[in-house]
Order: sequence, then structure tokens, then C-alpha cells
Amino acid sequence: DYCWLGLGALIFKGVRLGEGCIVAAYSVVLSGEYPPFSLLAGSPAKIVRTLPETAVFPENHSVESADLNGKKIYTY
Repeated sequence: DYCWLGLGALIFKGVRLGEGCIVAAYSVVLSGEYPPFSLLAGSPAKIVRTLPETAVFPENHSVESADLNGKKIYTY
């Protein structure tokens, strides 16, 4: 969930990206399982950086959801 894939990034079958991962443009992710909030880059892709969840979402963040035509929308 909430991953960003750069232009031309290739993600092969069986790869498991954790929540909030970012895959850099033209990277090739061949296999493996990657932790949440990681930045992957290269060919083959490697973890460049991983952020702790507290750096991404402060402890006091609020998440609200709304339902729009059967699809959930989240606001932070």
C-alpha cells in the first residue's frame, strides 16, 4: 500500500514491497521482501535507505477515511 514507482521501474513477480516503499526510476527489483518505508534504487535494486515509521507518521497523526462510490479515501 502507498508505494511510489518511478518511471520505467520493473518489479518482477514474487517481490513483496512493504508499505510506503519508493522504487527509483528505471530500477529493476528482481526478488525479495523489502521493509516498509524503504527507498530502492539500481539495477538490480538495493535498499538505499529505510525510515522508521515514526519519522513518516508522527505519533499524534490522525487518519480519517471517507467512502466515495465504494472506494476508501484516506486523509492524513
